Amino acid sequence: RRGVDRMNLPKFLTRKVLPHPRWGVISIPYFWMLLFFAIPFLIVMKISFSSQAIAIPPYTPVLEYVDEGLMLKLNLGNYIELFTNSQYVEAYLSSLKIAAISTLLCLLIGYPMAYTIARMSPSMRNICLMLVVLPSWISFLIRIYAWIGILQDQGIVNSLLMAAGLTSAPRLDLDLAL
Repeated sequence: RRGVDRMNLPKFLTRKVLPHPRWGVISIPYFWMLLFFAIPFLIVMKISFSSQAIAIPPYTPVLEYVDEGLMLKLNLGNYIELFTNSQYVEAYLSSLKIAAISTLLCLLIGYPMAYTIARMSPSMRNICLMLVVLPSWISFLIRIYAWIGILQDQGIVNSLLMAAGLTSAPRLDLDLAL
């Protein structure tokens, strides 16, 4: 019956003017991501294609209005420097190595732990899940400072190694450990 009533109305009255209410809820996170991720990303990308300048802002414009038209001036020197400077290449390769090792260790620890927890009785499963999830609630910064305190030259681990006579000087590399 509803379809018959709609057929008799003019098209401009049957067309949806506003989107479904769900779009209002979905658009808030999209707007947030656009505002705080996409726009800053585009600004940084624009700066990466600019040349340095002694001015405010400290880079040249990418688009200029010249002779009643827009002129696009891209500087690829920054990207050439990125790929030819050994310091940047080493930092990138080091990041990839750390990411691969971290991923492998997480897989080697996580899968057996998940399998074991899945096989437990429901009462023990809840306790173990809480023990696994609880550390992620602690602030990331607090955890980093705790690891620095534990792993530094005068930290707990090196002090125990020296007290046990296993080493005469601090042996842990803090950058590698973190």
